Amino acid sequence: MEWVEILSALLTLGIAIIGSLIAYRQLRLAKSNSREKLFDQRYKVLQRAKNLAYKSIDGPKTDIATAERELLEVLGEAEYLFSPKIHDNMLKLHNLSRIARRSRSRLDLQYKNPDKKMWEDVSNEISANDKAVLDMVKKIDALTAPYMDLAGK
Repeated sequence: MEWVEILSALLTLGIAIIGSLIAYRQLRLAKSNSREKLFDQRYKVLQRAKNLAYKSIDGPKTDIATAERELLEVLGEAEYLFSPKIHDNMLKLHNLSRIARRSRSRLDLQYKNPDKKMWEDVSNEISANDKAVLDMVKKIDALTAPYMDLAGK
C-alpha cells in the first residue's frame, strides 16, 4: 500500500508542476499580447501626430479648424500612452504646427498684395517654422524610441 501512496503523491506533484508551467506560459502570453496592443496604440498615435505635423508644413490646403481638432485628439491620447515629457513635446509640436499653418495663411494673403520685402519676410518665417516642426518631430521620434521597442521589457 505504501507504493500506491508514493505514486499518488508523485503524480499529484507532477500534475501541479505541469499546471504551474501552463499558468506561467499563459502569463507570458498575456504580457506579450498587452505589450503588442500598447505598441499598436502608441504607434498609431505617434503616426497621426507626425502626419498632422507634416500636413501643417505641406501648405495652406489643410483646414485649420480640422487640423486643430485632430491634433488635440492626438494630444489627449498621447497623455495616457506616453510619459509627460513626450506629451509636453507633442504639445510643443502642436503649437509649432499651428504657427506654421498661420504663416502659410499669411503667404496666401501675399499673393493678393505682392510686396517683395514682406514676401521675403514671410518666406523666411515659413522656412524657420518648417524647420522647427521637423526638428520637433525628430525629437519626439528620439524620445518615443524606447516606448516603441516591442521586444523591450
